[in-house]
This record gives sequence, C-alpha cells and structure tokens, in this order.
Amino acid sequence: MERTERPFWNSALFGVIVGATLALGGQYAIETLKQHWAAKSMAAAFVGEISAIIENQNTAYLKGLLADLERWEPIDQPPDRLFTIYEAAAPNLGLLDQEVVQQIARFYALKNAERAKLKILGDGTRGYTRFALPDKKVFLNSYIALNEQIKESGERVIEKLRAKYQLEDQSPRGGKPAAANHSLWKPTDSLGLYTLVLAGFTGLLVCVSGVQGYFLLAANKTARITAYAADRQARVMIAVESPMPLFVAFKLVQFSTIPGETVVADPLAPGKIQPNCRIFPYLENKGRTPLRMKEFCIEKYSGTALPERPTYGKATPFGLVLEKGPIWIRGADEQIGISNTEALEAENAFKNAGAFWVYGYISYLTLLDERAELKFLWRWDQQLGFVPENRPGFS
Repeated sequence: MERTERPFWNSALFGVIVGATLALGGQYAIETLKQHWAAKSMAAAFVGEISAIIENQNTAYLKGLLADLERWEPIDQPPDRLFTIYEAAAPNLGLLDQEVVQQIARFYALKNAERAKLKILGDGTRGYTRFALPDKKVFLNSYIALNEQIKESGERVIEKLRAKYQLEDQSPRGGKPAAANHSLWKPTDSLGLYTLVLAGFTGLLVCVSGVQGYFLLAANKTARITAYAADRQARVMIAVESPMPLFVAFKLVQFSTIPGETVVADPLAPGKIQPNCRIFPYLENKGRTPLRMKEFCIEKYSGTALPERPTYGKATPFGLVLEKGPIWIRGADEQIGISNTEALEAENAFKNAGAFWVYGYISYLTLLDERAELKFLWRWDQQLGFVPENRPGFS
C-alpha cells in the first residue's frame, strides 16, 4: 500500500507549534499588561504620597521664624517611618521609566536631607539652640532653601508621572488581553487526540488569563486605595499641626465712660449689667503652630429667646498672631461696648425671663493658608457671669 505524505500544516507537529506559540504569546501579552498596570499603579501611589508630602511643606511659616529667632523652641521630631509608599515600592522601581526613577530618588534624597536638618531644629540641648544668632539665620535660610527645592522637585516628579502614565484617565486603556481571549488557530481537519488535548490546554490558558486579569484589576484598586490612605494620613498630620483656637472665658469690665480707659470694675461681678462696660473674650491657641487671625466679629443680643439664625454685621479685620496664650483680646468699641440703652434692654430682658447673649466668630488661616472659622455663644448669668452655650448655627 502506497504511503501518502500529509502537508506540514495538517500534521500534529504543526498543531504543537501553533499551540506553543499561542501559549507563549498569550503569556507574554499578559506579563506585559501586568507590568504596565503595576507601573501605573505604582506611579499613582507615588503621586499620592509625594502630593501629601509637599502639601505639608510650610515655607511661609519657616520664613516667619526669621523675625523672632530668640523665641524659637524645639519642635517635635519627625516619625521614623514617613515614606510608606517609597519604602514598599523600592524593590520594584525598575518597572518605572529610568528618568522618572532618577527624579523620584532625587526627591526622597532631598526629603531625607531635610529630615536631618529637622532633627537639628528639634534638638533643644545639642543643636540649634546653641547656635549664635547669625548662625541661626544661616541655618534657617539653608533649611528654607532646601524646603523649596523639595517642593519644586516633588512637583516635577508628579508632572512627569502624570504625563508618562496618563493618570488623569482612570479607565484602563489597554483593555482585556484580547489576543489571549481568542484562539487564532482553527483546525481544518482532525489531528488526533494530541491536537484535541492541546486545544483543551489552550482554552485553559484563556481561563487562567482571565483570572490573572481580574487580579491585575484588584491590584490596581489596592494601589489606588493605598494612595488615598496616604493622602488621608497626610491631611490628618496637617490637621494635627494646624492652630486650634479656643475661647476659655468671657468677662465684662466696667469703665467710667466709653470712650475712656478709667476702670471701675475688672471684672464686673455677676448681677445686673451696668452701662459703660466692655466685653473681653479670653482666647487660647491649643495647636502646635501660631494662630494667625484675620477677622473678629462679636454681636450682642437681649431678649427672651435667640433668633433662629445668627446675623453678623460687626466683623472687622483683626491681625493677631497668637503663639499659645491665653490672652484677653479687645475689639473695637462699637463691637464690645455696652451703652446705657443696651444695659437697659438687658435689664428688661431679665425681668421677662430672658437673657443677654454675646455671639460671633473669628476667622484664621490654617497650616495650608486656608480660611477657617471658630464660632462662639456665651450668655450672661446673673449668678455666675458669662457661661458658654451650644446652639445650632451659633457655635
């Protein structure tokens, strides 16, 4: 019987070659996509951490210290583990572009140099406080310059990462590995059991590729959550370091006349409110950084009940910078003065089971130079003097 030669494309060997090619090609595509997503996730995490770090660079506050070096007190030391993302991602930095890696390394090197200087600033026995005044200025100027370099370096890194890895677009651009989800080999004839088994393994490879794609998306989500957590942690640190104003007390001081500075009673004893009194709040800063006030408003009200909503019509600029305190602060006479008419209104309110209230607010700047407000509401008690109250909208 004459033996017939089969074409190569119709042989079992051809099926093995095609199956192996599909397997290798699919695995290569998956690994490439995996590295792409890992690099993009790492870039997003670095953007979150570096953004949080440079938001905490307070160069303006450091420059303010130059005006009052003698009152500088040691500051808290930075935590040992500050760069969570960098320390976790350091073994895998090779996934990122070489130029980006160089810029990231430079940023964290500058940040470590800043931490070394910060330890000198915070050392109250062996470091900064032993410098002579000119040396303090030189040291603090070099620290401020390094602080500004860190901010500029961080902004360049963020810009480069966003441009390189298109972080503004949150949707996956690569899509699913289509080459691994569709078989490119369709046999035109049966090549035996071996070809059938090979086709089964190819289908299994597609399933494995889908599972890998799922875990890739999960890893990307985890990285974004980590970056968000780093950002939240930095904001918590900023809130802790920001000023925290607190009204400790209020008092009335009676003068012989207003305008005038001759004191009759300081403080005015609880009881009937007398004319020619001024209202003084007692303000304290519980935060770690100076309180920079921008505005002060105080209103007076006599009656049987407060209005539903406060009205503020006596707000004035107030340029107080308070390290700690507490101190008695004094507003303008039109804000804090009690005239004969107002004293009579308060007396009539008490006769009708009413009261005399003072309310208002102060505005100040946070660590990031954002405007914040602290409202207050205090009521005059004829047995105790001023006592604080809590009302929606007023405090």
